[in-house]
Amino acid sequence: MISASTVRHPVLTFLAWQAAGLALLFSHIGLAAVLGSAVPSYCLSIPLAALIYIADPLAGFAVWLQFLLYQNLAVSIFSGQLDAAVYQQLLGSSFALTFAMAAAAAWRLWGAEESRRTLVVVLAALATVIAYTAFGAAQSSFGSAAVYFRSTSVAILCLLIGWDVGREHSYREIGVCYLTSMALGVALTLWEATAPLSYYNWVDAADYYRLKYTPPTGRPDMDFRTAEDVVAFVTNVFFNFSDFGLASIRFGGPNMHSISYAYLMTIGALVAASLGIFWYAVMLLPLLFLIGVKGAVVVLGATVFIWIVGRLFGGRVLAVFGAVAGVGYIVSVISYGLAAGDYHVIGLMGGIDGFLRDPLGHGIGVGGNLSSSVTAADLSTSWPEFQRYGADQALESAIGVLLYQMGIGAGVVLYALWIPFRATIAEFRRPAGLIPIALAVCFANGFFQEEAFSPYALALLTVLAGVLSNAVGTVAATAIHVEEHRYAMSG
Repeated sequence: MISASTVRHPVLTFLAWQAAGLALLFSHIGLAAVLGSAVPSYCLSIPLAALIYIADPLAGFAVWLQFLLYQNLAVSIFSGQLDAAVYQQLLGSSFALTFAMAAAAAWRLWGAEESRRTLVVVLAALATVIAYTAFGAAQSSFGSAAVYFRSTSVAILCLLIGWDVGREHSYREIGVCYLTSMALGVALTLWEATAPLSYYNWVDAADYYRLKYTPPTGRPDMDFRTAEDVVAFVTNVFFNFSDFGLASIRFGGPNMHSISYAYLMTIGALVAASLGIFWYAVMLLPLLFLIGVKGAVVVLGATVFIWIVGRLFGGRVLAVFGAVAGVGYIVSVISYGLAAGDYHVIGLMGGIDGFLRDPLGHGIGVGGNLSSSVTAADLSTSWPEFQRYGADQALESAIGVLLYQMGIGAGVVLYALWIPFRATIAEFRRPAGLIPIALAVCFANGFFQEEAFSPYALALLTVLAGVLSNAVGTVAATAIHVEEHRYAMSG
């Protein structure tokens, strides 16, 4: 079993499973490229990875991380041999594995009778999401519904995986596994940041972006032919502060997406700090600065600051300060955004307006940046009208999209997110208390970013919180046992 070897050589063990996971991932993508269809790949690789997870949860978790972290890199490398249809199919690889592992986790958790009550609540939330997805598919399209089913359900699915893995393995094991899996991505990111042309040529980035932004995505029409075209595309105003006139390459790492990768590095820095591996956290800070993603920096800075306040002044001050800071942040950003015509805030208000018009919800897949109704439109021509009159649907806001699509049904998703936070926040004084605080801060950031609810942000935090909730439960059970023993001895 992997648990025995991790006691002696955890990094070597996780490197071995990382190699196995990467081999399976690249075989999965390569087979689809050769056959011109992703169906055989899914039928072979996803069941195999799920069987590894069933046999050994920590080994399966390590393989899952490779699919999560390196899926887009693998797709990019093979993108020259992919057509648009196969490309779109392969983008669901990591989610397919997530769903399969969550199903196995739910089956195992059901066997543990102490978990059944909470499991029923979480599965009911998932069933509600599925019902809204079916409704949304009928209202928009299957593609739009599938995309938003992933973003709406993935945090719940990852919570199940975290609970299951955490039953037998410690938070330290899971954290070291994550940091080990990130290491290759960090090395590739350094290559991308220092020599982008050679890196983009190596990963065939021009073909990848051509597939990604092929009409009718509604994205800026750019002909990706060379690595220079990719560099021009990913060069943006630094931190979106146009007043300073600074520009930088917003590298995407193995995710090929700067915002998602910034969140991954933020969570990596928090995990490293919570485990006392401070050199790893410090190593990530320059990259987090250079990538220029405000949302991820806000999550990191606010989480650390709120945790320090809690450590110094206790739980009551933490609760009050966190609530006041969160509300103040949301109100100030909305106020500034409405005055400046900010895309994120206008999209949030469009979601709230849609919720008030139809409190039952419009269906998952209706509205949002990735819905067919938005990607088929030219937002550059619609944007002046949005700034003047407001958006008529949710855009660029995870909370806005959730309210718009699910209406009052969004409450079940929010409650499912509350469960791991409630189970772990009591241990906020410990270094691992950074995780539930980050969960709350990332949720607040979801008011202004759709990516905050992605598999690379909120969902990854629910995995870690799920693992921690088992550790907290073990600590609580041990304390009760000690008290009972003392009472028996005194009697």
